[in-house]
Amino acid sequence: MYSLSCYDSEKKAYVQAYADFYSYDPKTWQLNFVSFAGFDSAVQSIKAAIWKHKTVGLDCGYYYPNGRYRTFSEKINEYTHTIMISEDAFDVQAERPLIIVWNNDKTHAVMKVLQEKFTVPLLDRWADWLIKQLINQNYLLYQHVYGINAEAYRLDITEDELTKVVLEGLDCGNITINGELDFDVYNITMADYLKKYSNVFSQKIEETYKPLYDPLKPKNNELIKTLKIKPFKAQEDVIMASVETLKKKKNIVVVGEMGTGKTALIGPPIPYIHADGKPYNALVMCPGHLINKWKRQIEATIPDAEAVIMESWKDVLKIPKTKDKIRYYIISKDKAKLGYAEKVAVIKHLNGHISCPVCGKKFKDKDDIPLTEDYFKSHTTKNDKCPYCKTKLWQADKDSFRRYPVAEYIKRHMKGFFDYFIADEVHELKGGDTAQGNSFGVLSGSCKKTIALTGTLLGGYPTDIFYLLYRLNPKAMVRCVCATILPR
Repeated sequence: MYSLSCYDSEKKAYVQAYADFYSYDPKTWQLNFVSFAGFDSAVQSIKAAIWKHKTVGLDCGYYYPNGRYRTFSEKINEYTHTIMISEDAFDVQAERPLIIVWNNDKTHAVMKVLQEKFTVPLLDRWADWLIKQLINQNYLLYQHVYGINAEAYRLDITEDELTKVVLEGLDCGNITINGELDFDVYNITMADYLKKYSNVFSQKIEETYKPLYDPLKPKNNELIKTLKIKPFKAQEDVIMASVETLKKKKNIVVVGEMGTGKTALIGPPIPYIHADGKPYNALVMCPGHLINKWKRQIEATIPDAEAVIMESWKDVLKIPKTKDKIRYYIISKDKAKLGYAEKVAVIKHLNGHISCPVCGKKFKDKDDIPLTEDYFKSHTTKNDKCPYCKTKLWQADKDSFRRYPVAEYIKRHMKGFFDYFIADEVHELKGGDTAQGNSFGVLSGSCKKTIALTGTLLGGYPTDIFYLLYRLNPKAMVRCVCATILPR
């Protein structure tokens, strides 16, 4: 057992517990992990000291906690047992990851971290030579461990340094790439082959297809810090990936499950970051029950932003023509598609039958039974035109309410005025011939950039995404269709 103590500033006294194992860095005296137990109050004080990076006394030495620690505690009556391990042991992408080796399997543990952390192709047969080189060149640092049968190492090497070590080994002939095959070419399966050389293939893929944004190599943007509400790291990655995509493409689709913050911390900041914080006009179309939420979240997140809810095309007329401020104009998808009332334009006979006003032919179903007025209770794709002469069978009803669709007004009179179009819950707009789906396509084509948000993009059928993609980028979809059906 080892004595563990720290000074409690609140109690103005030293508190003490007992450790059964611990590890530290002999170079920096950083505490890697420790297991200790004692009275609950003393254990809580020591935990707080380690979290606050205060010096602790351990076995006649002094150690300096650094970074964050993952804590595991168990209380037994008035005693508490706690294990604290540096977060670097759980994150291979940390700057100096901590590698804990059990059962003397150092080779496997170190190679696993190297292959996950770096993109340098590493063959398993290089392992013994490579680890020896890393230790000799002080890239793999031994950590002192007491009280437990384990080893610990700190990996302190960059991608370029690892590449240099590997290239030197290849130049000197200490390691080779094109050696004898160590597998039976006649019995190995494709799955085994891909698994064996997965690192080499991944390197080739990364060289050929470079992502616009790599979360492992984030591009810092100072505007993120100016947001009123700071997004989480994962949300920040989505925002920056969307911004990088919008620099090259006109449209993006952001897919995130419910609760990931699409409305609060992903959708609104994307235009703000893409526009470098300069004034812009953004149009937001969302379900009716979310318009007030969008207004609240925009004003709570984007600095100096103005959010306006629009009810009809008359509100569009009130939009300032000058672009001197960040403005978001919010409209529900129901209001965006609403237009004038319609009525059917057909000939009604005394016997109840219906015929076309142009060609005069009576409408019949597939069983050759004459159709009645009930067939035109609602406007559908089937009853939109005459099946014989293709005359449109619907017209505006001048005796009913008169409305002008907001989407149509923007298309005709304000095309290019809005810098960004944000469409929330776009999976509800996937219909091939629906008013809401068509309004989405009209607004997307009328705005400079489109940001589509959804939590359920795919539902198992091609139609779930076909019309959405067609409305976002019709030229690309036409090229795909033509390449599929036309002979080469």
